[in-house]
Amino acid sequence: MVFKIDQLNNLNRADVGDFEKTMAVTTVMTQSVISWLMTTSPSVGQQFFLGGIYEVIKFSAPAFIFGR
Repeated sequence: MVFKIDQLNNLNRADVGDFEKTMAVTTVMTQSVISWLMTTSPSVGQQFFLGGIYEVIKFSAPAFIFGR
């Protein structure tokens, strides 16, 4: 089978789903980091900040699971 350069370029392009999956994986890994940081006894303000970030990014798991 002979491929033309245009066909190869179309095979190597990333779409929106690829970027969505990358961001979802990054946020899922960030959840583990935040969980570890919470075990280091941060101040109340830091706990509030980290907890807020954790709550926002926990909804990225469905994007990771159901991504295109």
